[in-house]
Amino acid sequence: MRNLFKFVPALVLALLVGPATPAAAQQVFVRSADSINGVGASVTTVACVLVKYRGTTVGKPTVEAAAGGDVTFKIAGAADTTTGSPSLDGIFDLSTPAAAVDTVGEFVSLVNTIGSNWVAVLGSCLASDLTDNAILTLAATDAASPNGVALIRDATVASASAVFTAQIALLPDDAASNIRFFLSGGPTAAPSGSTKVNPNPFANYQTYVQHIRETITSAGTVAQFEILGVKRTYDSSGKVSEVVRVLFSALGAATTAQRVDNFHAGPILTAPGELVVVRQSTGTGLTVLNIAGNGYMVR
Repeated sequence: MRNLFKFVPALVLALLVGPATPAAAQQVFVRSADSINGVGASVTTVACVLVKYRGTTVGKPTVEAAAGGDVTFKIAGAADTTTGSPSLDGIFDLSTPAAAVDTVGEFVSLVNTIGSNWVAVLGSCLASDLTDNAILTLAATDAASPNGVALIRDATVASASAVFTAQIALLPDDAASNIRFFLSGGPTAAPSGSTKVNPNPFANYQTYVQHIRETITSAGTVAQFEILGVKRTYDSSGKVSEVVRVLFSALGAATTAQRVDNFHAGPILTAPGELVVVRQSTGTGLTVLNIAGNGYMVR
């Protein structure tokens, strides 16, 4: 955690310190702040979900995703038969998902509650996003790493049953690819041995968005460009729920045009406990994607 107070604009300075008084002129109580950012530099770089092995079975645990998005959890090269959907065969069928796992939030909740070997959290994806053909192909990857494994959203394929969105979450440091941020240590990064999901790492923070931009190419309609305030919470078993608010909305830049929005004079402010997701709605899969944003979160 860093004190970035000297970089906070005057408007926010006033919000944090409060009205000037003789005492305040002599003593200022500084609240801590962290810079946040998110970048989707291509159609295959944005983490949708982070997963990690937390069991005790001897053997190397791995996660892999097949073409079409089916996700398989293995231990020592064999499928982990304590988990899976629709069967306990180590495989989450996300190419033809059942109703119980047809959204990303349901997938995360099932990983956390079926068996006890695995933990998962949402990254840039919303809980309501569809799982159908949504995860990029991934070779077997070591899931015992403290940072976990990132399951990447496949932006070149759009679900047949919903308008596709490309999106990033604005997070501090390396949290977009590090599950420790979302475990019990929260924004200060949990120790590598932690396996319990933090109910809400942003619970004691408020986020300010200063800058967003996007360059996008799609074969279909380029629709709304939005900044969302997302109140994302996990219960004691790891089931996730979300409340989503639109903080900013504008027509997206068509084809390869670039859209830039700066909020330096008066940043966009979330409610306490909300994280920020920036997304671009499109009618079909994407061929070019570059979407970014930054700001800071304040305790």
